[in-house]
Amino acid sequence: MNRNDASQSTEDLREQLEELESSNALRMRTLAEQMNSNPELKTVFLDVTTVNGTETIGLEFGNAEKRSVWERSVKDAKAALIEQQITTPNCQLKSIIAHQTRPGLQLCAASIVPGKRSDSSPFVWVCASDKFSGQVAVMSLENGETTIESCSAIGNAAVTAMCTVPPPKRSKKRKMRSDRLFETPHKESVAELNSSGSDSDSSCDEASSSSSQTTVWIGNDDGEVFVVNSTERVRSRARERLARLGNSVTAICSAGSNVYVATSYSSQIQFLAFRPHPDRTWDLENPVNIDHACTAPISSMVHVGQRLICASGNTLHAYFTEESSWQKPMEVLPSSDIVSVMCASGALLFVCGRKSTIVYVIDVFTLTVVNHFNISSMVRSQLAGREDILREHKMGCLRVSCLMAARSHLWIGTSAGFILSAPVHSARKQLAPDLNVCDIGHSGPCRILLPVSVAFNRKKRTSLNVPSQQNSQLMVVSCGEGLDDKGATQDPTTDAVNHLIFWRCS
Repeated sequence: MNRNDASQSTEDLREQLEELESSNALRMRTLAEQMNSNPELKTVFLDVTTVNGTETIGLEFGNAEKRSVWERSVKDAKAALIEQQITTPNCQLKSIIAHQTRPGLQLCAASIVPGKRSDSSPFVWVCASDKFSGQVAVMSLENGETTIESCSAIGNAAVTAMCTVPPPKRSKKRKMRSDRLFETPHKESVAELNSSGSDSDSSCDEASSSSSQTTVWIGNDDGEVFVVNSTERVRSRARERLARLGNSVTAICSAGSNVYVATSYSSQIQFLAFRPHPDRTWDLENPVNIDHACTAPISSMVHVGQRLICASGNTLHAYFTEESSWQKPMEVLPSSDIVSVMCASGALLFVCGRKSTIVYVIDVFTLTVVNHFNISSMVRSQLAGREDILREHKMGCLRVSCLMAARSHLWIGTSAGFILSAPVHSARKQLAPDLNVCDIGHSGPCRILLPVSVAFNRKKRTSLNVPSQQNSQLMVVSCGEGLDDKGATQDPTTDAVNHLIFWRCS
């Protein structure tokens, strides 16, 4: 090849490289324009769970690169959160013995009641009863220190339901159609509880002072519903009113501006709604009897968004509180079983049968089962090494006794006394979720689990105008019989004594 041919080849190669560079530059410019202008490349579509169901929301970014960076950050944050939920240990804070006036009283209901001030820690109200009477213990959690403030008898029958009810909201002008949403009110007798013998003027002053305050509703097996002023604790003057219903109270739940009470006797099942007066006191004389399709007593109620989920037999019913209408009921358990415990976390419900070790995960909008898992194998492994008679007894009557969801964790109380927890995302998708067992449990059944947020004062106020610095922390309260530290060091004489264990969650 002569020099001219070589020069020509070099020139041709240079031209081809220039054309390739121009083509690549044009393609890159075209792609950059698409990334900045094409909405499909710079938009992320998210499935968001709302009170009305799952909705798709689009987020549009300035360009595709920003969208990619945002997506990567969100995925990394989710992965870190899941890892933190799995590795977070459950630390036992302290346990106390719940006061009881005589042997034989079993813990049956509990509720978290707001403190006297907005910046103070809440109270834990715990009910214990037998077949003939009930009592309420009020426990203070001020600054993380647990103390029993009072313990009072209430009613002459077993306590069956308990609910903290916030003050009624200020009512706007009612539309004419609001009264047509309900059926004809069902009259029930009401008795005033006033043992002080004060005159009518004093009674009026007391009623005025007790309006627009948080109340605690306690129902019993005789059909009585006590409405207790939370700030006065449980005393004769604090029991504002008593509604005597015809049937046994099975469940109480506050939703919106109403308090819903379920009662039953034999085949008669009632679903009642109590509404406030214009002066924001509760009208206990005219509960509204709402039509329903429940064929078994309503054993549990949970308020989720605009829905009030009612468990009746093996079926779940969803009542729309704003529209006063019912969703089509769905069977979630075998026909021979009955829903006994239920809790909610976001768009999920967790339910369990009366004598079952299987936890069912339910979609709150469709009321369909999305997953289920069994806790018996985990409990069996914890009983390994125990005495044969104890192991056989606890496995023979094993069941899930209570459920609670808090901080993206599902907490499970068992009749064997063990307290289990699992991340909600794991319980939703896995047939064998990542179950953790708390270091200390109960020697008898774990009957109640409650989440409570406690405020800890970090320093005292130096001025009346400067609020004290506070740090709130979630605690889980476990209520059951006796203590079990897995080391056989507990006192066997306290196995039947009611204990409360307070767990600090990080």
